[in-house]
Amino acid sequence: MEHGFVLLLVVLCAVLTILQFRWTGELAKAEFERLGGKQEEATRDFCEAFDGELGRSCTALVPSGRDLSDAAIARRVSDWRKGNPRPIFRRLALATPVRRVVTLRMIDLDTGAMTDSEWPAEWSALKSNLSRKGAGGSAPYSDEGGMLLEFPLRGGSRGPGGDGGPPDDRGPRSPGDDDGPRGGPPETGWFIAELDSHYVTSTWLPDLSAKYLNPDNHAVHQVKVMSNSGDTIFTTEPAKELEAPVVVAFNHRGRDGQFPGPDQTLWTLETRRQRGALEQIVATSRRRNLVLAVAVNGLILAAGWALVRHTRKSRQLAEAQMDFVATVSHELRTPLTVIRGAAHNLKRGIVNTPEGIGRYSGMILQHADQLSEMVQQVLDFSAVRKGSVLSNKTPVDVGRVLDEALANTAAETSGCEIEVARPEALPAVMGDEAALRRAFQNLLSNAANHGGSGGWIGVRSRIAGQRLEVHIADRGPGIPKAEQEKIFEPFFRGAAAHGAQIRGSGIGLSLVKEIIEAHGGEILVGSGENGRGAIFTVSLPIAEGGDG
Repeated sequence: MEHGFVLLLVVLCAVLTILQFRWTGELAKAEFERLGGKQEEATRDFCEAFDGELGRSCTALVPSGRDLSDAAIARRVSDWRKGNPRPIFRRLALATPVRRVVTLRMIDLDTGAMTDSEWPAEWSALKSNLSRKGAGGSAPYSDEGGMLLEFPLRGGSRGPGGDGGPPDDRGPRSPGDDDGPRGGPPETGWFIAELDSHYVTSTWLPDLSAKYLNPDNHAVHQVKVMSNSGDTIFTTEPAKELEAPVVVAFNHRGRDGQFPGPDQTLWTLETRRQRGALEQIVATSRRRNLVLAVAVNGLILAAGWALVRHTRKSRQLAEAQMDFVATVSHELRTPLTVIRGAAHNLKRGIVNTPEGIGRYSGMILQHADQLSEMVQQVLDFSAVRKGSVLSNKTPVDVGRVLDEALANTAAETSGCEIEVARPEALPAVMGDEAALRRAFQNLLSNAANHGGSGGWIGVRSRIAGQRLEVHIADRGPGIPKAEQEKIFEPFFRGAAAHGAQIRGSGIGLSLVKEIIEAHGGEILVGSGENGRGAIFTVSLPIAEGGDG
């Protein structure tokens, strides 16, 4: 039944994996079609995002021509900075004509404070253009690189939009002024904004490229931004086998529909899709989804297998417990029967000679001791299962503990030759003396019960580095390899013990293992010479400063 359940689970997981593979294929096809039609849309979104953010910043910063006071400029800069914009500007300035001379005041980007300044050398072309405008004739200024922006300021009201809205169409028009609506008031000054070219090319444009055209760092499109003069402002890594380009003009000089002037763009965005890039992305996504599906199905299968193993172990444990109950019941019944029979004979006077009374009393005492030993073993096993192995941890003389264990099991080992070999002085170990004595007694009893047919039991102790080793061996039939791995499991009894009907409950060696491990040691079992007999090796850590 268990194998059938596992087989069914394997089949179901395999079918689910196949279905998921087909579903991921359909999803990958839909994703490919979706991504394939987005190039032009993504290119326009890139340009609109740039123009939108630049336009909002310029709208927030450019003052009204009627209020060019220091306080008004500082307030605009402060309000703009509160919106947490990108640091897209390198310099801001205000230029005004005074007696046919255009003066310049630089604006602090942090505080908005204005200070008189000389014209930067890079702005010489702009200065010449504004000087001609002040004299009454010049076309609007257009920076070839697209980094320097100029906004005319007029004395009239800026219309229903307030300080950021378009000017009214009233008043005379300056000669050669093509940067404002026909019939508008003359220009009384100019607001100048210079983009931070380093930030624009190293951060802003790459961010837009990653967001709209190359998500997740996938090189789907080659992105190139060029100025009207033909200079390349920004480009991604060159790629081979590019498809036809999509070209969109942008950078409307920060106007964004809020400022007057011709609809002139300064830059051009050119995007070219790399041939095969979408297929690779979709294939990668499909593989990732398939690996995830296989992993999930694998976890389901592993969970099912673990459930089967747990169920099997639980059933085996239940069977072992039933065997334990039956064994203990039998072990209890035998001495109780003997005690009951002996007591009945004594009571009826069937045995009335001193020799007979002594013999029957010895039988009662012997079987009563067997009962006590069995009950004590069960109590010790229960204490081990509750984790209370070490009741009193003190330095223990292992040599004395072994001598006491040999003395306590003398009746069981009387038919065997006992050979003891150990150094004159053994170092002490930290632990519970009674628990260790119980462990060694169990090992000696086990050797007598299962290996007593060999007529010999060896007890050898030695020091191995920082550990003390005790070997208890016999020359009996030994323990099969298949059973050596299970011999320390609770309630386990080997086939030979069942066949020979050897007394035991199946918890003795499990109890020994728990006691030894609670002392920080380990116990191993192996075969003797030529595969005959069994050797149990107990290894315990030597106590610090232990001198035996």
